[in-house]
Amino acid sequence: MARAVYLAMKNHASALIEAPTGIGKTAAALFGALKALGKGHVTALFYLTARTTGCRAAEDALDRMRAGGLAVRSVTITAKEKICPLEKADCMGCQYAVGYYDRRREALKEAMSVQKLDAAAIAELAMKHELCPFELTLDASETADVVICDYNYAFDPKVRLRRYFDTKSQAGLLVDEAHNLSDRARDMLSAELSGARLAQLRRQAARFEGKDSPMVKLMGELLDALDAREAEQESLSELPEAIVSAVRRFAEVADELEPVEPEIVEFVYDAQWFARVAKQFDPEAYRALIVPGEKYIDVRLWCCDPSKYLKKALSRVGGAALFSATLAPMEHYAGILGADGEADEQLRLDSPFPRENLLALRMPVAVGMKDRERTLNAVAQIIRAMAGARPGNYLACFPSYAYMTQAFRHYRLLWPYDDVICQEAQMSERARQAFIERFAPAPQKSLVAFVVLGGVFAEGVDLPDDRLSGAAIVSTGIPQPSFERELLREQLDDADDGGYDAAYTYPGLRRVLQAAGRVIRTETDRGVVLLIDMRYRQEKYRALMPPHWDVQDVGKMSELNERLRRFWAQAKGEER
Repeated sequence: MARAVYLAMKNHASALIEAPTGIGKTAAALFGALKALGKGHVTALFYLTARTTGCRAAEDALDRMRAGGLAVRSVTITAKEKICPLEKADCMGCQYAVGYYDRRREALKEAMSVQKLDAAAIAELAMKHELCPFELTLDASETADVVICDYNYAFDPKVRLRRYFDTKSQAGLLVDEAHNLSDRARDMLSAELSGARLAQLRRQAARFEGKDSPMVKLMGELLDALDAREAEQESLSELPEAIVSAVRRFAEVADELEPVEPEIVEFVYDAQWFARVAKQFDPEAYRALIVPGEKYIDVRLWCCDPSKYLKKALSRVGGAALFSATLAPMEHYAGILGADGEADEQLRLDSPFPRENLLALRMPVAVGMKDRERTLNAVAQIIRAMAGARPGNYLACFPSYAYMTQAFRHYRLLWPYDDVICQEAQMSERARQAFIERFAPAPQKSLVAFVVLGGVFAEGVDLPDDRLSGAAIVSTGIPQPSFERELLREQLDDADDGGYDAAYTYPGLRRVLQAAGRVIRTETDRGVVLLIDMRYRQEKYRALMPPHWDVQDVGKMSELNERLRRFWAQAKGEER
């Protein structure tokens, strides 16, 4: 993997790499890229992640390399709202923003002597010189060897670092958890305006400025264009010109009025972005979606195919490596990520871990929407059997918060004295950390954590050794149908690309494999994965399973208990 990354940087190409969870993808990617940086093939490296946990993994890998003698300056870009020292981020008249450019020189000079500028180091330096920590981070990133940041700073036209990504550069990109990039790119490149939100802001402005104020009148003009009377939900391959013209006029005039209310300023920015997207609307990559509400419509310029944009973005840098544990089928992800050119390499690595350390079992239980109430008890019994076979920490993964909560309550009702926890819809960083800390090493009693597939605890967390002993994955992870997802399915069906699989099957299985990947993280880890759904017996799911899994079918609870008993008894014998 390190060699493939190095060659991608050297040859100014892209490498798409699928490698099992736990083998050290972060270190391999950084090692190969740093070799290329040292030889001058690229001028700087950007390690791009979709989650905070990915940033920490990159920081930790660089720390280990520094301990071995590497001299490299890294900067981690933290979101403004997370690093701002104020209780609420507001740049208007902020003491750390006023006079920033008069005071930054000494801070940047000091930053040049620091090898690791993570969030804590930036905050300390910013407070010492009374500077905005976010702006200081961006300035410091311009002279760093490695910049660790979110995808946005490389791919989002609204916030990307223009020095590197607006024109051709020799920067190298390392895209972690690359399976997330296409969905994130769709969001970055889309624009939306809500009539209901505008109506609320107009009422708010009328209370403070009066009904006859220029801003209130301007909002009223745009609302007339967003009237929901006779509107139908539809997808258009052409721009709704009347709406677009109204938005353009609003964006131009509103900017001249210079609003100060934060929510109105934000809406004006949204309108300006909408007008910008409309200007570059491409019917091959976009659809205009009309969604009627009670009185007003929502209109969205939705990027249904970001591949052309991503391909162009990758062509403007010195080289790129996109890697993940879940890029199956590879041809599908190469296409949607824009890494399917002649110079692009595709590499799939097998697991180096002993196959006998993972017990993967298929349980034929009907868990579709109409079956969940009826089979809830069977699902709970399977999870209890997993947790009861050996003291350990376990995940119970569900496709939605509603189903997860329903199963959690049922489990608590049946076994009130078991140690169980449940993910919440909105959790602070502190709450998330406390949740993870419950997965203690060497547990004497089993813990079952009910979590959502695709969520922060089913992807990205690292629970090595005996901090996680198994995962029960309920359903095939297929996402809920939505207007956009159905349009994506229809569009890909028209292109003969297997629309249903691309819109539903592959994203669902990706969530499943990510959750299962939490179980085996090192060569000494042992654990179980239970696949609970009738559909796992279908050939298309069997074909997409990792080659190092030896999935076995289990039809009865007695057989499940016996398989689990034998697996853990074998592990105990090997430990002796």
